[in-house]
Amino acid sequence: MIFDYLYFKINQAVLRSSLKDVSTYIVPVYMGGIFALNILVLSAFLAKINVAPFLFHSTIVSVIFVIAMMICLIAIYNKSKRNLVLQRFNNESKTHRERGNTIVILYVILSFLSIFFIAFFKAGKL
Repeated sequence: MIFDYLYFKINQAVLRSSLKDVSTYIVPVYMGGIFALNILVLSAFLAKINVAPFLFHSTIVSVIFVIAMMICLIAIYNKSKRNLVLQRFNNESKTHRERGNTIVILYVILSFLSIFFIAFFKAGKL
């Protein structure tokens, strides 16, 4: 449900951009990039606090992971699933839409800022 709502909101943003003709593929690519980034950051954080090893030592492994995530999301959001998601959230109220916009914006901003948090984080000095 949350992923579907994120898909809907990113789709609405893409439809207002110059990429509206390829929104079928661009939206899962954006989502795959954001999710892969979150997993990379989580892996880096766990490695910095010595809980788990960093999973992406090689750039090639990281790139393959991001591309695989994007391809999986393109496969998940096929035509029937995409239409179902768009129909479900298309008639949301103004209050619902504003709250959803705020949540999605915060999620994207926090995902981006988490990169810097992990980069400058020193274990034991929080």
